[in-house]
Amino acid sequence: MTSSDDTDQRSVGSGNSLTFTELHAAILGTVVGVFGAFVFARGFRTVGVALGAAFVGFVLGFDLRGRAESRVEPRVEAAELVLQREPWYALGAFVVAGALVLFAL
Repeated sequence: MTSSDDTDQRSVGSGNSLTFTELHAAILGTVVGVFGAFVFARGFRTVGVALGAAFVGFVLGFDLRGRAESRVEPRVEAAELVLQREPWYALGAFVVAGALVLFAL
């Protein structure tokens, strides 16, 4: 029989537990990927590409003016903090979700 500590944690495959921040980043990436791919597939290619490029740029740390952010603002939104902490979960989910939508449509 396993202890209660073993049953409360979910493994990511590496033995590390999946955190709320990682899960939230993956959900954000999935939502943006699905929406961007759907818009792209429905004929609004410029909008889909712009959304994807803006999301990738934002996740990698660029603001809308195209320069690296200083990240010293006193008030930062929760989603922005999640994407700053776990950018690869967001980008991975973005790519996978977008590809699945494009192949399905």
